[in-house]
Amino acid sequence: MKIIILTWIPILSMAVSLPFGTAYSQSLEDCYNWYSFAKSANNPVVRDTFLVQTFENSTRDNWKYSSSSDLKTIDARSLDPVFDKQGGNVSLRLFNNQTVTLDYDNSRLRYLDFTVHLRFAAYEAGRCSLKVAPLDADNMAIGTYYCPVDSKTGFYGIDVPVTRNPFYGVRLYAYKMSESGTNASFLIDSVLLSAKTYLFSCFCLPGSWNDLSKWTDYVPSNRHALIMKDISVDSTAACKNLYIGPGSVTIAKNAKLKAENLRIFSNDTANLGSLHSSGELNLSGKVSISRSFDHKGSWYFISFPFDVYLDGLPSNLTFQDDTFKGSGNYFYLKDYNGEKRARTGKCEGNWEVISANNLQLDVPILKAGHGYLIALDEGATEQMLTFSSHDSAVGTHFGREGRISIPFASASSASEENKGWFLCGNPLPAPLPLNKISHNEGLGDSIYVFDGSSYKTFPLSSDSVIPPYTAFFIKTKEATELVVDVSGSDLSRKSMFIPSELRRDKEPVIVATSNQNTFVEPALRISGRQLTIRTADHASLRVVALSGRTVFARDIPAGESNLMLSVHPGFYVVMLDSSSNHLRQKFVIP
Repeated sequence: MKIIILTWIPILSMAVSLPFGTAYSQSLEDCYNWYSFAKSANNPVVRDTFLVQTFENSTRDNWKYSSSSDLKTIDARSLDPVFDKQGGNVSLRLFNNQTVTLDYDNSRLRYLDFTVHLRFAAYEAGRCSLKVAPLDADNMAIGTYYCPVDSKTGFYGIDVPVTRNPFYGVRLYAYKMSESGTNASFLIDSVLLSAKTYLFSCFCLPGSWNDLSKWTDYVPSNRHALIMKDISVDSTAACKNLYIGPGSVTIAKNAKLKAENLRIFSNDTANLGSLHSSGELNLSGKVSISRSFDHKGSWYFISFPFDVYLDGLPSNLTFQDDTFKGSGNYFYLKDYNGEKRARTGKCEGNWEVISANNLQLDVPILKAGHGYLIALDEGATEQMLTFSSHDSAVGTHFGREGRISIPFASASSASEENKGWFLCGNPLPAPLPLNKISHNEGLGDSIYVFDGSSYKTFPLSSDSVIPPYTAFFIKTKEATELVVDVSGSDLSRKSMFIPSELRRDKEPVIVATSNQNTFVEPALRISGRQLTIRTADHASLRVVALSGRTVFARDIPAGESNLMLSVHPGFYVVMLDSSSNHLRQKFVIP
């Protein structure tokens, strides 16, 4: 057995792929098939440390231990100044014939080539050994390894390969210290377990981040996390890169989540991924939003909770002006000029193209919390665009708070109906209930959302919900701020109003504010394969597979209707459209 003196790195990981590397890009683009990818041979094998015990009462200490003896932790520096070089301040003290057992249940995990990594110090020990024994299901040793000590005080490290699998724990035993003094002891600094496992682990059942049964390959503390279901972070968690697909991440109060890069997938119907925080999110890299668009040649409302610069624009499509070429992978952007509307007094002609010429590297093209229109060229073959922030551009408040400075669009001759208009964006990567926007007289009373034919009015006091990554109009009374703080809130996806695409340059006008949600609640109920629909007027119904193929379509009369769907198991989006209602809802046929 090899003895390593002094230097040993406690946390091991070989999960070092690039955040959005080309090797896995195709598999990552299809977020609905992440589970299959995670379980396939295309998921690379790496070595990773997944169980840690430092005895420091650290949040990363996830390897439970027990002993029949009264073992105590101690600050090793109190015994000898030489222990300043110990890996931490606290060690577990092990006297002659004392044992400590670290339990492990590997009954469902796909790991290979286990190795126990042990760092310890000897104190006045003389010639003795620290025994390391992997255990079977009956708590019996399935092999014993000795780390001999031949000096009174010193540092040691040992790597113990586990040759039999499954195994269910490791026992440490202080051996042959009887000839040494009463102070003779081992100071266990840390014990870790590493193995060859899979680079991507998929969270495939709703629940807590630290529940290993929800992941395909254990909690990916140093590897990439693929989120397909709603996950809660209740303490401290970490991963390398975090990918959120048809699921959500909720960080509880006083909890922390650390990652390098975050990528969230969305679309124009279900608005898939979201992140809501009442705690802290620590990102050392960038945030990316990957959004797919069903209809080419249509203008969609978009917004992002971070600034997007030139280097953060999609790399798979080329940014062009608004002349639809109809011949390639191009996209186009428009901004709304509220100042022009106030100056001219006209509620038309105020959408302006964002030119692809003369772009500056150090000036945001898309500002955080600002709304825009985006369109794909009719000749585009790519329909997913990824927009990214700069590294370390979002603070720990991301997903918890949002603040947007809103100018007052006015002119000396401006009429009341034409001043104060601003296209605002949801400042959160999560659904935003309107009543979570802080009351501010300058904001006015309502927002305006396009429903496919006109702009519907929603009171700011209502519980109507705006999805993430989209935009809405607001009519201000003065220069002001829109402030959102959703700490401690339950941000449900229920009753989200997803703005429809804009097929011509229509602009909002003053309409009467209703205190009622535009939707008749509940407009749609899904139970298994049965749809129950209630609508106030004639409507059309479509059920669309995630491939974009319509699998069911029918006209629905006013009143209540019950329908049975004869479709294959899978994910679907139901679309209900009438003159007063436009509803999109995701559901699953198991």
